[in-house]
Amino acid sequence: MNDLRLTPHNFDRTFRATLRYKHGFEHADLERAKGIMSDAIAHVEHKTGTSSGMRAHHLDTAMKFLNKEHEEWKKMPEHQKQHIETALKEHFGVAEPEQKSG
Repeated sequence: MNDLRLTPHNFDRTFRATLRYKHGFEHADLERAKGIMSDAIAHVEHKTGTSSGMRAHHLDTAMKFLNKEHEEWKKMPEHQKQHIETALKEHFGVAEPEQKSG
């Protein structure tokens, strides 16, 4: 894991390009993702009492909030949710568990 933060401001500088060019999001989907992630960041900041955005160790808190409480996230197509979660893990340097072969 790295020490990067995700804030609504740096979403446009760092995270948007990943979603656009690596995950194929179009403009409308990027704007929707930015709104959803801004809500998740605000939730994390509220829960932790900070104003410095979201870090890797906040990822579980953010995902629980999105999956349980965020109506726009719940309406989003499953493949887009998976792309956003994968992009978040990439951004924060969170390694995916290795798949064991037969």
